[in-house]
Order: sequence, then structure tokens, then C-alpha cells
Amino acid sequence: MFTLKCLSNYASLKVFSLAMVLILLILAYAIRIFERPANDNFDNYFNALWLTIVTMTTVGYGDINAKSSGGRVVSMIACFSGVFFVSLAIV
Repeated sequence: MFTLKCLSNYASLKVFSLAMVLILLILAYAIRIFERPANDNFDNYFNALWLTIVTMTTVGYGDINAKSSGGRVVSMIACFSGVFFVSLAIV
């Protein structure tokens, strides 16, 4: 815990960027796992990444959306974590 606190004090931009990218990739992978059987749009990883980025930035184009319950839960988590990361970037 102390190590993370020290890292966030000295290299806050690097820690923030790394955390955001890791959360983005993990959530995109989770959406792809849940949506792949129910939705043909998630055959490649880029569509899941696109949905996660659009959800995290709260843009919401609507061209790709989650249809399964698991995908919707992951999308909600992406929405809340996106609001968190965007507000941290502004502060």
C-alpha cells in the first residue's frame, strides 16, 4: 500500500495512465466474453474495445450495445469507472 502511495505521488500521470489502460483492456475483454455468444458484433476484440471506450467516456453512440445481462453489468461497471477516471483527469 505504501509503495502505491509513493508511486502515485512521484509518477501520478504514469500510474493514472497505466490504471486507465488496464481497466479499459480488462473491461473490453469481459464484455467480449459475455457478449460473444449472444451478439455477432463481438467476433473481434476491437468492437469490444470500441464499446468500452464509448461507454467510459459517456459518449454513447449506440452503434454497438450489450444484449446479454453479463455484458450490461460490465457496461455499467465501465460507465462508473469511466466517470471516475474522467473526473480524476480533470482534477
